[in-house]
Amino acid sequence: MIEEVHLQRIPRLLLLLAICLGSAPAQGADCAQLNNLFSIADLKTLTSGPFVPKPKEASTIAPAKVVLKGIGTHCLVRLATDRQFYECMRPFSESNEAKLVQAVKAFATAWRPCLAGWKEEYFADLKYTGFVGITFTTGEKKIVFHTLGGEMIFLFSDRLPNSETAVKRGE
Repeated sequence: MIEEVHLQRIPRLLLLLAICLGSAPAQGADCAQLNNLFSIADLKTLTSGPFVPKPKEASTIAPAKVVLKGIGTHCLVRLATDRQFYECMRPFSESNEAKLVQAVKAFATAWRPCLAGWKEEYFADLKYTGFVGITFTTGEKKIVFHTLGGEMIFLFSDRLPNSETAVKRGE
């Protein structure tokens, strides 16, 4: 016969099971979305408007489609000398340092299972800018989750296809 103590634990176990089963497909879908982004050799294919020069940054930017659910609503593609970037932003207003750090870690946590094996680094400059982030790197690819100027930002960068750097290396 099942003891009363075990019967009391069943609802908790069922809830935990539901949470685990319910989150697994979402993580798989997120990883599939991320892998689709990684497979795009030329991020210019994601643009939805013309490129505009940004001389102070030595780059050009263009508005871009949202290809990853949950990372932001305003996206752009940035082209620099030998790198290309896909960035998405969403409004975020928090000035409390502990909550800022916690928010960035939570933002990155949902994507962490997709980045297993990548080098992970945490950085922060809370004193002057409130800049907090987590960087994941593998080979030429880099993903950064960070806050800056009232926005939560997802950034993916890779080398430009056919860049001089790639040509010099014989790629």
